[in-house]
Amino acid sequence: LESPSASVASVAKLFGISKSQASRIGRRREQILADWHTNANPLRKRKREGKGGQVEDALFTWFQQALARGERLSGPILKAKAQELAQSSGRDFEATDGWLCRWKTRHNIVFKRYQGEKADKADADVGSSQSWLSEVLPGLLTGYRAQDIFSAEETGLLYRGYPERAQARDRVSVLCCANHTGTEKLRLLVVGRSRWLRCLPKDPRVLPVTYTSSGNAWVTARIFQEWILRWDQELRHHHRRVVLFVGRSSAHPPELSTKLHNIRLVFFPADASSVAQPMDLGVIPNLKGHYRALVLARAAQDPALARAGRVAEIASQVTLLDAIYLLHKAWRLVQPATVQSCFRKAGFHLMPLERWEADSAPLADVPRPPFITERDFLAFVSMDAAEVVGEVEGLPGAEAGATLVFADPEMATGRVGVKLGSAPTKPR
Repeated sequence: LESPSASVASVAKLFGISKSQASRIGRRREQILADWHTNANPLRKRKREGKGGQVEDALFTWFQQALARGERLSGPILKAKAQELAQSSGRDFEATDGWLCRWKTRHNIVFKRYQGEKADKADADVGSSQSWLSEVLPGLLTGYRAQDIFSAEETGLLYRGYPERAQARDRVSVLCCANHTGTEKLRLLVVGRSRWLRCLPKDPRVLPVTYTSSGNAWVTARIFQEWILRWDQELRHHHRRVVLFVGRSSAHPPELSTKLHNIRLVFFPADASSVAQPMDLGVIPNLKGHYRALVLARAAQDPALARAGRVAEIASQVTLLDAIYLLHKAWRLVQPATVQSCFRKAGFHLMPLERWEADSAPLADVPRPPFITERDFLAFVSMDAAEVVGEVEGLPGAEAGATLVFADPEMATGRVGVKLGSAPTKPR
């Protein structure tokens, strides 16, 4: 239908449909494509809403948060939770086996028996995360200068909205990568749901971040591979070799190491419960703190909102383009001393004592606007700590490529509220 030479009649004949149906599809093609890009299951051919739309949306949000906490999920657990959500909202709803099957299909969820990922030889030799820190990590760092040791981590960001009012569609994933000294912070990678929006420029190269998209705004294996191969090529051009530490997920396939020439890709142990990743230990919380502060600083453009304490309204006015520029500015505000401290807390003891500052709270250098309380600001900063940002293998209740959550440990008390019946944010 987009071809100048294609007529409605020829398209109808090609696909065996009526001319009126082909005409309707042509008129609605932008909406159909937008629905397909934002669909959790790209294999769906029909758009059918469940009989309890708000209950289903709330259940999916809870499902993502449960995976973030590492909970084992099953059909009976999901049905019981759906029934609980329906009752709490006063809705007439029955979670049947048939409904659950359709809900899983709509969200591309398949239950299977849990299988842990294969641990590498270093994990098997040392047997524990703490042993990995003391016995394996020093050897991995040998031969690398502090400025050539990097760590990368993904995080979810609800760029628009306020706790209990944020919409899942207003979420992006952000890949942060920095070196041990904090002197080199790579350009942020931002993953949204839509390939392009009206608010974004036609040429993505003018943006201060690298922007791409996936169906759920997750960091997929393809996106991560494109990102790291591009960086590897730049390093080869400058004849520089680095080591990069990342977490384990199917978005970070081990076989990718064979395609890299100037990046040594190292995975944290499979048993990472006691091995903290540097980005999680303050870098990402600090980035989000600066981002939220910059969002609220926009209230200066409308002092009446600030005086009235209408923080949620201020936060709801952010567009994706606004978020991209605010993220870029917030990333620049993350200080080298913050990054150095987080690497040290994670067990990377390469910097001399006089080169790093004492441990401090992740938000110590983040200015809090006077019209919001400290408690509300902390809730605002951490409201997306459990957001889903990538794929993972072996999580219970999901097949390969389902979900992986990178939560901010020091801000894990902030969760996205599951609230039924809230007014949707007006698209911008």
